[in-house]
Amino acid sequence: MARGRIKSGRQSTEIADAILAEWYRILPPANAPGAAAQMDANALTAAFNSVLDPSDKCQVILDEPGKPIKIVVPLPPAGVKTKEDLLGYIQKNDDFRQGMGAAVLFGCGR
Repeated sequence: MARGRIKSGRQSTEIADAILAEWYRILPPANAPGAAAQMDANALTAAFNSVLDPSDKCQVILDEPGKPIKIVVPLPPAGVKTKEDLLGYIQKNDDFRQGMGAAVLFGCGR
C-alpha cells in the first residue's frame, strides 16, 4: 500500500529517525524551558528524499497547532485495479483496516 519506496540499503526507520532528530532539535532542555523552535520542512524533505527511491520525491507538510488536521488519503494499493482486487487484498491482509486507520491518524500528528 505504501506509495513511497525505500532506496536499496536504506531502512524505513530512517524516516522516523529524521522526525525524532527534528523533534530533539526544536525542543528546549528541561533545565531551560521555553517555546519550541520552528520545525524545518526543507531539512525534513531533504532527509526523507535521501531515504526514498529517487523516483518517489516527497513534500513535507508540517502540522499547525490550532489548525484543522491534515489527512493524507492514500491511493489504492499497487496492483489493485478492480473492486474484486480490492476485496481480495483486504481478505489477504486481516489487519488492513486497523493498520490503515492507525497509520492515517498517526500521520495527522495528533
